[in-house]
Amino acid sequence: MFLITALVSSTASSAARTANPQNLLSEENCQLVVEILRILYNFLSQFDGHNDNNGEEHAMLAEVSRQLVGCHCETRDRHLEVTKHCCNLWTLLPSKLAHILVPAADELNDVSKVQRSFLGHDVTAIFEILSYLEMLLKDVSVRAQQDQLLPVLLPLTTLCKSNRIIRKYCRCQTTSDSFAPLKDEVKQLPEEGNSLRNKFCKLLTSTVTQVKHVAADFLYVLCKENVSRLIKYTGFW
Repeated sequence: MFLITALVSSTASSAARTANPQNLLSEENCQLVVEILRILYNFLSQFDGHNDNNGEEHAMLAEVSRQLVGCHCETRDRHLEVTKHCCNLWTLLPSKLAHILVPAADELNDVSKVQRSFLGHDVTAIFEILSYLEMLLKDVSVRAQQDQLLPVLLPLTTLCKSNRIIRKYCRCQTTSDSFAPLKDEVKQLPEEGNSLRNKFCKLLTSTVTQVKHVAADFLYVLCKENVSRLIKYTGFW
């Protein structure tokens, strides 16, 4: 476990030293990162990923994956692949490590590299995950919903439950416009339209039961686990 984690850390550090100011990972490094993340996921999934005895290793994995998601790859598809495997890994990490993904900006070694800041925290990793989720919501078919959406929605929901900064940021990003209190939208069904609210509400009518339940849980958490707020912002009863 230590050797694999150290290898990921070494890869990220090497890429950071040799990359341009935008933290661009080379194609070779991206391929290596993806393979290592796959190995880590397969390894952790065979054991108790939430074992407190592995706290130090888990914290290192959370920090390294945060840095990797914030890096850029030579192609958009490759970056999405790295993001996907980081999401898979986060499903196995303890929720108490959520704060590592949104460090206080003033605690970072190089504040100038913070790409997305929110309430004094670096939320670049969460921004990338939300961007990835939005892309999936746009293109995913019903048949692929469980395989493609759950690995993102599950860890994101857990992170929102565990960390106030993450929940507030996700709410601002996914609800600032599309989740304003309903106005003219009452003239159409909640799942009709192109806004993020419409896309999430559409998941509530999904024929894939697990996806429907996880999407509902995600919206519920964003609404501070308050049923009245959920109805107010989604139109669903």
